[in-house]
Amino acid sequence: MKKAVLAILVILFSILAVFIAYREIQDWRHQNYLNSLKTPAQIDEGINYILDRYNVKGASVAVIQDFHVLWAKGYGITDAENPVPVSKNTLFDVASISKPVSAVAIIRVLHAKEISIDTEANDLLTSWQIKENQFTDSVNVTVRHLLSHRGGINVDGYRGYIAQDTLPTLLHVLNGIPPAENPKVEVIQTPGQSFMYSGGGYYILQQLLADVTEKSFQTALKNKLFDIIGMNNSTFRQDSLENYYESVASGHYKGTLIKIKRMQFAGLAAAGLKSTAGDLATFLSEIQRALQGKSARLLDQESAKKLIFPESEKYGLGFMLNGDFFGHGGANVGFLSTMAAHVEKGYGIVVLTNSSRDDNLISLASDQSRREIIDLISRIYNWKTLPNF
Repeated sequence: MKKAVLAILVILFSILAVFIAYREIQDWRHQNYLNSLKTPAQIDEGINYILDRYNVKGASVAVIQDFHVLWAKGYGITDAENPVPVSKNTLFDVASISKPVSAVAIIRVLHAKEISIDTEANDLLTSWQIKENQFTDSVNVTVRHLLSHRGGINVDGYRGYIAQDTLPTLLHVLNGIPPAENPKVEVIQTPGQSFMYSGGGYYILQQLLADVTEKSFQTALKNKLFDIIGMNNSTFRQDSLENYYESVASGHYKGTLIKIKRMQFAGLAAAGLKSTAGDLATFLSEIQRALQGKSARLLDQESAKKLIFPESEKYGLGFMLNGDFFGHGGANVGFLSTMAAHVEKGYGIVVLTNSSRDDNLISLASDQSRREIIDLISRIYNWKTLPNF
């Protein structure tokens, strides 16, 4: 009996060893092939190969060089069951990349009205108020706190709603009442004490912007940001997107279409943006130029520098920080996104995919495709490798 068990274990370990060796060989061949791609003309080949390897259906990619958008392209297909090619104008869910876009619009509006971001949020909110409690006895929540995830606000994020659901209003979400599925948004630690990632804080900022401008959040973003820099394929609209835009990506999981295609959100400032890599690259490059004092279309240099001042170790105002880079990442059901830009050298990248998990038995990584696209482009353009926020 013992000999039989031992023999079975030997066989199993042998199979495992063969599998590991096979995987290592495949990974080596894969990396060797990517390293053989040397020129910008070979980038399309490399990206298509990466998407195919990991069964990622589609991607929107844009490159920034010398503080301007160098190119923006679509790859793969929008929908596994309706295989229309992704174009540079195809909209993707960009999830939490909504936050830095919203942050810039809010800072822009407040600056124009000569309102400090250190103003208490409740002084600007007219439709809803942050409830005071034991955590706000000595410190009240400011706009700066909310922008930098240091407001001590709960609700880190939520999955969104399907089309058949009754979409809650923002006030439903803030108060945590049906049809909203989240708890009420409130302060659960002392404001300014420490970083605590909070979608709830951005729900508050969404209401604050609507109250200050006396317009809907969507209208405020269109007027104060999208129209200013020509982000013509960006919207916070949640329903009937196909009636307004020529191409919209559907979400997938491990290569399989998610039947609902995409989630809907009431917390728009936190996760509701639909956009393209080209539009987001336009946004990023505008911030890069503002940081250099080369443009003030969105923010002046002083205001731009506040965006990337570390309010905590790796977060500024709306932006994630990593050494010389600023940007953000995002993940909604069926979609992944990342954007990153160098503070001083004028290069950057945006990668959006309509897959929330890679599907490949050789690599166990869940999101290797974005990482490899970023590495490929960074190497070919001889950049310092950008982070995958």
